[in-house]
Amino acid sequence: MNVVQKEIEKSNDLEKEDLSFWTPSNQWKSFIVSLTGLFLFLVPIPYQGQWTIGIGIIAEFLQNKFEVYLPTFMTGVLILSVLGTTVMKVGLRYQKQWATNSKFLRELLDVNWFWGIFRILGAVFAVMTLYELGPKFIWTGATGGTVLFDLIPVLTTWFLIAGFLMPLLLNFGLMEFIGTVVRGVMRPLFKLPGRSSIDALASWMGSGTVGVLITTQQYRVDFIQNAKHL
Repeated sequence: MNVVQKEIEKSNDLEKEDLSFWTPSNQWKSFIVSLTGLFLFLVPIPYQGQWTIGIGIIAEFLQNKFEVYLPTFMTGVLILSVLGTTVMKVGLRYQKQWATNSKFLRELLDVNWFWGIFRILGAVFAVMTLYELGPKFIWTGATGGTVLFDLIPVLTTWFLIAGFLMPLLLNFGLMEFIGTVVRGVMRPLFKLPGRSSIDALASWMGSGTVGVLITTQQYRVDFIQNAKHL
């Protein structure tokens, strides 16, 4: 069965679903939430002499408030990720119930050895940079210092805010609506489905970090991968 047939069957299944929940009250709630997501992610706002988006203002505020603590916090997160991955590997090896039954923990901590090694290296380099240990070329301001003290605070706040507020943009019908409207433009010009227009707009208006998050989420739920073949 090809992808088109699967999509047709999926559409038929949706038509058979009970839509009694779709009351005028719920429609208004969905509209208000989607409008909020549109404003936060896609509407440019003049701020301190430059154009940004709503979540950019929130991210910058948090970064300014917690910039001093973020390098230490993220170093701790890297160390915990290494410890958690190690414990998960041991738990799966001995078939511990808490390890085998928790899908969330497995997705979070059960990485292959290639990525496990990178987690270890990341934690080691972060500790060396934070406390200026070992060879200077690792923790100097031109290498590790730039990553830990300049790059990580920015990425942490953007990922945190965007990840927390992203459902407002994706889960209440706005992406489907805009994707349907601009499908005729996105497919001929960029060979991409209409839904990817949200990714593009979020990247153009705000930060590429937001576009990465949206694209990753859509790929994981199999929207973009299937739509490319329609």
